[in-house]
Amino acid sequence: MIVFIGWSKDRSKAIATALHDFLQNVIQKVHPWMSKEDILSGHTWEAEVSSQLDQANFGIIALTQENRHEPWIHFEAGALSKKVGQSVCMSIFN
Repeated sequence: MIVFIGWSKDRSKAIATALHDFLQNVIQKVHPWMSKEDILSGHTWEAEVSSQLDQANFGIIALTQENRHEPWIHFEAGALSKKVGQSVCMSIFN
């Protein structure tokens, strides 16, 4: 199962990184994907993100006060909701 982890800005990135590491180490059948950790050098980030959004079975968006109005985080959430429907978790971290 591919779990797409969306983030934007430093605080959200720290949360997403911790979640990425946790899922990878605790649930072997889950393959978390986060742009900061999983885009290979030389690859186009926009194409990689789009590809992973298409392949994801589940999505987690790490929202914070700093990123809640960022267009890209809303794009990722919208793309996930079209693809995986109710398998999207939007967590707000204060």
